[in-house]
Amino acid sequence: MYSGKNDQSILGVAHGDYDAAPVASDVFNRMAEAGRINADDFNIVFTSPKFPTSSFGYAHNLHPDLVKKIVDAFYEYRCTADMQETFGKADRFFSCDLP
Repeated sequence: MYSGKNDQSILGVAHGDYDAAPVASDVFNRMAEAGRINADDFNIVFTSPKFPTSSFGYAHNLHPDLVKKIVDAFYEYRCTADMQETFGKADRFFSCDLP
């Protein structure tokens, strides 16, 4: 049984409500950096390879010219300093073509 939210699952493990929980490492690390948890109190039993935390898409029936404008806007956008702070210094969107 899990909470359904990463931060709640992490706190549930910390407080003994759960024996273990699958959580996103970026959420875990942000909570530790913010002092909400002590990372040393946890045993990490598995770490998966990195994968995208968010994805974006567009409707299949959009005109190709509009699709190009949307895709170009994502690639041309540069994140603000606040966004970079939140997203591990990432300053832009990138393509991740998964199978």
